[in-house]
Amino acid sequence: QDWKSKLRFITAFLLIIATMLLNIGVPLVLKESIDMFSHSIPKEANFIPILLAYGGLWTLGQITSQLRELIMFRSMERSIRVLSLKIFKHLHQLHLGFHINRKTGSLASAIEKAQLGLPHVYWGAFFFVLPTIFEIFIVICILFNFYGIIYAGVLFFTLGINAGKKDKFRLGR
Repeated sequence: QDWKSKLRFITAFLLIIATMLLNIGVPLVLKESIDMFSHSIPKEANFIPILLAYGGLWTLGQITSQLRELIMFRSMERSIRVLSLKIFKHLHQLHLGFHINRKTGSLASAIEKAQLGLPHVYWGAFFFVLPTIFEIFIVICILFNFYGIIYAGVLFFTLGINAGKKDKFRLGR
């Protein structure tokens, strides 16, 4: 059973990478179509494949994103169940004095908070934060490749200022 969870996690991670690449490719295809239209009015046969590629990339990006969530849902539910079972077994192994001196309601509340918090940590870290950082890195590299270090630096500087302001606001300084 454990290999199935690992396979789901690896598949979901590969879908994350595919989604990122597709989402990065959409603006590049749009750039090509705008460049094609800006030089001259192309023949119908020339711009239809580019517009189809644009729509196809966007659609595939949405499909891979939804598939990732579908695949990870079962794995996430299993992780919650395993965590709950480990906590339950640990509580049963504790000595009787622990149970007599503790309030069982507070323990149940802590267990419930752990069950509810695990999906947020799971989804947040592995499927939003890390991929977003990786995607920003790829976009900065693309900007550097196409437009030079000034545009890449402006994006990096802007994101740094934005992150700093959000941390300052969040921390209440």
